[in-house]
Order: sequence, then structure tokens, then C-alpha cells
Amino acid sequence: MLEQPTLTVTSAPNWALGVGDIGSGLILLGCFAFVAALVLGLLRRERLSTVGFVLGAASLFGAFACLTVLFVNNQFEYQYVFSHGDALTELKYKIAGVWSGQQGSFLLWACSSAIFGLLALRGTGIYRRWFIAPYSLFLAALCGILAYETPFGLLKDAQHAGKVLMPSTGTGLAPSLEN
Repeated sequence: MLEQPTLTVTSAPNWALGVGDIGSGLILLGCFAFVAALVLGLLRRERLSTVGFVLGAASLFGAFACLTVLFVNNQFEYQYVFSHGDALTELKYKIAGVWSGQQGSFLLWACSSAIFGLLALRGTGIYRRWFIAPYSLFLAALCGILAYETPFGLLKDAQHAGKVLMPSTGTGLAPSLEN
């Protein structure tokens, strides 16, 4: 029988809470940047629209990096890391854990789409604004989903005035993903 992870009410490391806040902020920044790119593209402000698109893509990459840092450093105070990570898992599986659940899959999908968008942007020529506008809408929608279903939510304990729970380990990857 598998042993359940122990939950203790302790303080989370400040750096980890900061990384989570940065990740959440980057998702919101990405959403704002993609909406700005959409509006600016429709207003024929091509240069500013391109800057917004690139800023939004960079924000998604930063959020993915933040989530990866939390997984690699076993920060189980985050619900998503707790649900898909484990302290004893090999590094390659910790990294794979980043996209093993719904929120991480959406973040990976958004990052992959942003990479494609950045690569395709170079060849759009006079049709750039007609590329940026709908593509920004798509990526803004993904950022909106990630803002609502965030992978940066903390485990909180209602019995202890909402203090952050610090499990000793997570529940880990599904066994089917570990091969």
C-alpha cells in the first residue's frame, strides 16, 4: 500500500513563493501583451503589434521556466507540483511532470504555438497584421485559460487561517508516464 504524503503547516520558502508570483504575473502579462498586439494590429500599428506579440511569447516562456524551477526544486506547496511531482523522481521525470497535467499541457501548448508564431512571423511580409491579429487572439485565449486554471495555485489549509501546506513529497507522475 502506498504511503500518503504528510502535510505540515510550515512556511514556504520566500524564493519559491516569489517564483510562483512571477509565473502568475507572466501569464497575466502575456494575456495583456497578446490583446495589445491584437488591437494594435487591427489599428495598423505593425511595429507595436509585433513588439506586443514578442513580449507575450517571452512571457509564456518565462512562465514555463518558473513552473519548471518549482518542479525541479520540489516545491510541493503548489497544488500542481504536488499533484504531478515527487521528491524521489529522476530529474528527467520532474521536467516531464511540468506538462503531465492539464494546466502544464496548456502552458506547453501555448509555448509551442508561440515558438511557431515567432518563426512564422518573419515570413509574413505585408500580411503581418493579418497574421498577428488572429494568432494573438488565440494565444491570449490560452493565457486567459492559464490565468483562470493556474498551475501556480498554493495548497492552503482552512483550519490554520489559510497557511500554506508544505507536503514532504508529491503524489508523483502517473506510472504510465514514467516509461
